[in-house]
Amino acid sequence: MVDRTNTDNEGAVDVQGFMLPVSNLVSAETRSVICDDIREASEGIPSSFPRIDDNTKLEDIPDIRNRQAEFVYASRFYANLKSRYKVSVQSESIAGVYTEVFTPTDGISETNRQRVLINLHGGSFTGGSRSGSRLESIPVAAIGKIKVLGIDYSLAPEHQFPAASQDVAAVYKALLKEYKPENIGIYGYSAGGLLTAESMAWFQKEKLPLPAAIGMLCGAARFWMDGISGSIQAAITGMDANLLGVREAQYFKNIESTEDPLAFPGVSPDIMAKFPPSLLITSTHDCSLSSVVSTHSQLIKLGVEADLHVWEGVDHSFICNSNLPECREAFDVVVNFFDKHLSGN
Repeated sequence: MVDRTNTDNEGAVDVQGFMLPVSNLVSAETRSVICDDIREASEGIPSSFPRIDDNTKLEDIPDIRNRQAEFVYASRFYANLKSRYKVSVQSESIAGVYTEVFTPTDGISETNRQRVLINLHGGSFTGGSRSGSRLESIPVAAIGKIKVLGIDYSLAPEHQFPAASQDVAAVYKALLKEYKPENIGIYGYSAGGLLTAESMAWFQKEKLPLPAAIGMLCGAARFWMDGISGSIQAAITGMDANLLGVREAQYFKNIESTEDPLAFPGVSPDIMAKFPPSLLITSTHDCSLSSVVSTHSQLIKLGVEADLHVWEGVDHSFICNSNLPECREAFDVVVNFFDKHLSGN
């Protein structure tokens, strides 16, 4: 129930508590996965996932990140992922940056011999190393029969903006010695979606040729909690929306202004107008829905080719759970988008 008599001077409305059902528009398969996730949450299973916050000691962070990766590797959705998609994973240092190279076990297709994709993992710029990147890279490499490089970029709290952008640029420059820019695509999920946008701004600053196409998945050219969707998801999850702003994000604590276009390219039409063809993916329960949708609208207004895909009834992390048909559909979209826009020569 909405109490429209209880508003503030800026039009905020007091929304009283209500029961949020699982969407009646999702499939029985999706409903089953969602119910399993809710059951596990009620049993406290995800609470064993170690997190990094303002109280974390720096000396404890390497161990926490290792335990984060182990948690993902032991999960049922990672087991499902490995059974569905067959790839090999090898580590490689590129321009001094640790990367993981994903190649399909049945080989890279002839069309993709001269192509490469870069994945920028999610994890709020504090986690996701060597775990989130696998959830995002393995399906694309296998479905697309293409090489995918997952960049283990610098994370907070040890590093702050623009450290991750600098790492991406270093790897990208190295790849330009082997690949033409029109044969390179970059995509990322959540924080990686924002980092993808940031990288386009950084490349412009560094006067680097832009890649053929980019994908921003559940994260885009504005901060992921901006807009109405961030407040809605904070209410649903019980988080304090006032503690989820840009300044509270560890990676952005040292930025001089929240209007910095290198941190949030969506504030700059000049930068956004130069974006390559862009794929944007989100869902109706995604905290970053507003960021993704507004980024798409802005790109279209500026004349940039941009595709927007929105999945119903699933949340921000649906991209990471291949048990969901929506996840598998999304990765098909990613593969087809890059196949369309990358040159094969």
